[in-house]
Amino acid sequence: MAHEHECGDQHSCGSGTPVTARDKFITDVIEENDGPGVLPEPMVYGNDMVAITKHKLEEMQVYNCMYKICVDFAIRNVSDKTISTLVFEAKFYNEKGKEMDTVLHKEIEFQPGVSRGIIIPSKNVIIPGVVKSYEVRIIKMTTTETEKVQLRNQDMKINPMTGEAELRGMVKNITEAKTDAVLLITFGNFKKEVIGEKVIIIRDIDPQQMKKFQFKYKPYGGEMVDSFGVVIVSDIAEMTEEAK
Repeated sequence: MAHEHECGDQHSCGSGTPVTARDKFITDVIEENDGPGVLPEPMVYGNDMVAITKHKLEEMQVYNCMYKICVDFAIRNVSDKTISTLVFEAKFYNEKGKEMDTVLHKEIEFQPGVSRGIIIPSKNVIIPGVVKSYEVRIIKMTTTETEKVQLRNQDMKINPMTGEAELRGMVKNITEAKTDAVLLITFGNFKKEVIGEKVIIIRDIDPQQMKKFQFKYKPYGGEMVDSFGVVIVSDIAEMTEEAK
């Protein structure tokens, strides 16, 4: 669909819209792609648990004459299990079948019999009309059989004088049974080196309930915490085994 602008150009105008090198790259790719390619049919692929009920391509205006291209689709959980995590990979193509952008999108706690609308925008700003097709596929899926507890929020504050970090967060039990959780937390410095680890045990999380956690960590050797990562094990019994 063509867009008319004040300058008369269909794709850009002199209204002071900033254009970065990243934005210009999208048009450069088109000009450099000489040979004809195979343009895939627009499609969103589900599986035996996730049905795709509709899908289409849309343009989303982000600023003046700058647009991101979106895949707008709907899914339904046709199984009898709660899907804990669902990760989609969306690819956008131009008329020659050249891949213009790839985006990952995550959905969580997708319950049985529920429908959900999803919009996945391109990372890059793309000229309207350039994207001609798309493919969206599920690249990862877990259920509550293996992922019972999920991290809902997290926040870290660092004391600049001591290097001590204070971490706060919240986890949710997305199952229908009481469970425990183990948080394996790794701390890194400015060089992205691992400078410490912490194990937090959270017990007796009721079904569909959230539970807060909070603790402080001070690294050794005068190090300063810059980042952290959290891995959740949903059942303590899963990660413990007695040596024989």
